[in-house]
Amino acid sequence: MNIHLLESDRFSDVGYQVLAGLGPVSKGMDLISLKKADVLFVRLAHKIDSDFIKTNCPNVKYVLSPTTGHDHLDLNFFKENGIQLISLFGETEFLDSIPSTAEHTWALLLGLIRKLPSASSHAISEKWNRDLFIGNTLRGKTIGLLGYGRVGRQVANFALAFGMKVKAFDLESKYYPAEIVGHDNFEAFAESLDILSIHIPMNAKNRLWLNGDRLEMLKSGVKIINTSRGGIWDEEYLATLIKNGHVSGVATDVLADETNPEILPDNPLMKLARLEYSVLITPHIAGACFETMHSTEEFVVQKLVDTLKLG
Repeated sequence: MNIHLLESDRFSDVGYQVLAGLGPVSKGMDLISLKKADVLFVRLAHKIDSDFIKTNCPNVKYVLSPTTGHDHLDLNFFKENGIQLISLFGETEFLDSIPSTAEHTWALLLGLIRKLPSASSHAISEKWNRDLFIGNTLRGKTIGLLGYGRVGRQVANFALAFGMKVKAFDLESKYYPAEIVGHDNFEAFAESLDILSIHIPMNAKNRLWLNGDRLEMLKSGVKIINTSRGGIWDEEYLATLIKNGHVSGVATDVLADETNPEILPDNPLMKLARLEYSVLITPHIAGACFETMHSTEEFVVQKLVDTLKLG
């Protein structure tokens, strides 16, 4: 069995040794080795679709991706061609031990509400006008969680620790602890939020779920955090609401078409960030912690081993 690590930087030593026990392991864009691959490992830097597989690794049988989202993968092509995907999707018990996305969500929120990036740039440029960067406290503010799964629950705990009021909207969740106000009507949920934090998965049903109509339902002056996927919201409409002040700030770790370097410069949120609107963008790094990357890599590698044992 030939195994190829398309994204091999800082790959877990433990995971590598397990893979090496299954067969030869190659790395990077070594096209000769890639052509021979039965197993392909990828994170988020590449879109693995029919063109990529037909051109580069036509013999692949397993794709390993230590991610919960699959929008970088062509699942229909996988299914049609008998390619088995091994990922973190649905691995609730294991994922409950992974805090990195929730921690990054909170870092984005603090960075946005306290204007940290612009304040740091100001200070580094040898200026010192604190009046330009007066922010807000979180205590007493209302945060709404769009999605109350693993990450939503972890973010709720942070919010409660900061003395915030917490609301949640999740059509698949019927139980909320006493300190969380659950909603099954989005308009009622949205109208009183100071902050909206997005935690629903990216799939066909949720693409552009946060459309113009729903964005308009949010209270004027709301701030929005997104560590889910860029396809969840309507970026063009959101940009309009930022420009007219209905949305007072956005902090996001994700953008639509973020893996396409030709499109990225023209992304509407990227344009606003360059114009110094209150838009904070990070390059999909919520899960990019050494501990998280290693543990998730080892987990999907072990899933491969278990799958092979089952035949």
